[in-house]
Amino acid sequence: MVIPIVSLKGGVGKSTISMNLSDMLADYDKTIVIDTDQQNSIASLLCKRFKKGFSELIIGEATLNEVVQKAFDDGKLYFIPTGHYAITHPIEFEDSITEEKLIKIFKELEKDFKYIILDTPPRISKHVKSLLNISDFFIVVISPDPASVASLKIFLDYLKKERLDNKFSIIVNNLEPNEVSEDIYAFIQAITQNNIIGTLPKDVSVLESEANCTTVRRYDKESGFVHYLEDIVKKLLKIL
Repeated sequence: MVIPIVSLKGGVGKSTISMNLSDMLADYDKTIVIDTDQQNSIASLLCKRFKKGFSELIIGEATLNEVVQKAFDDGKLYFIPTGHYAITHPIEFEDSITEEKLIKIFKELEKDFKYIILDTPPRISKHVKSLLNISDFFIVVISPDPASVASLKIFLDYLKKERLDNKFSIIVNNLEPNEVSEDIYAFIQAITQNNIIGTLPKDVSVLESEANCTTVRRYDKESGFVHYLEDIVKKLLKIL
């Protein structure tokens, strides 16, 4: 199952959700999270060093064996960083990505992994379009603020135009118990026809876990974020 995690706006917690969602899916079957954003956020969240990654794999300067790493010592979850080429040659990296190359990579990964989660750059780039086209399902992450909702409206129009509006759900992240958040959430429900797979609360455990180079449930399994994400994972498994 190829599942990109996408957004049109940065700072909504997309990489955090990609990492934590993958960690929970690994309880059900072997899972890998691939970073395709030149920021290399997944490696940063895990405090992992890397020499090569997804970008080197795409241009043919690395093999899967060279770029796949264990996320944690228990070996349940694996990851691929974006790599250095995406940082030093961002335009060339973007231009080098094709659906044919992606399909070839994913077919190889599917021999070992049930779930392939992809963290993506916060925009409709060439390679995000390709990932959406070949994905089994994808998740759109937004936060309950006007700028994020405005970007969602643009994204929904794009998905409808490209006939991709039948294989995604939305996660509303950093939801707070106040009237503003509730009003924005109601608006999101309306414009998406309630296509929301779940919400995640603003939780200090998220920042604390990232400061400790781990996922939220490995840091504080009783946090509200963990309980809500567990519910999202159960719903996602039913969809898949």
